[in-house]
Amino acid sequence: MRRPALRIGSTFHGFKDNQDASCPTQAADANGDGIIDLIETEPTSGTTMVPFDENPAGMDVAHGTYPKASADGMYEYREVVSLVALDAAFGKAFDGKQLDLDRRVVFIHGVPSATKLAASVASLGPIPAQVTLPIACGKIERANQ
Repeated sequence: MRRPALRIGSTFHGFKDNQDASCPTQAADANGDGIIDLIETEPTSGTTMVPFDENPAGMDVAHGTYPKASADGMYEYREVVSLVALDAAFGKAFDGKQLDLDRRVVFIHGVPSATKLAASVASLGPIPAQVTLPIACGKIERANQ
């Protein structure tokens, strides 16, 4: 039996005041339920900033169309984005701030919708925790030129 495709969301996170974001450690599990949910990532990683969806410059994290993983959990994301448009949208959304990508982290979010999670696992508004649960994090680093 094949498992259904899993909606995967990827976003980059950071702080509105441009301090450096980092990936959370197990110490971020503030409620001790064994799961670091999206809300618990905020002290180290900041807020969700840009979605890796079909239109990153649209800055619509909640309603974007995100990639779906195959039954074996693999997915690929490719999108050509105007850096000028993305920077302008970012500045509008975040009080004139610049992208400063090397101060941000990337999260991959999502577990199967049938995954049973403790009631203490938090999410954003009405979005199910299975959709927003971080499953991987990486620091964006400036490449040497």
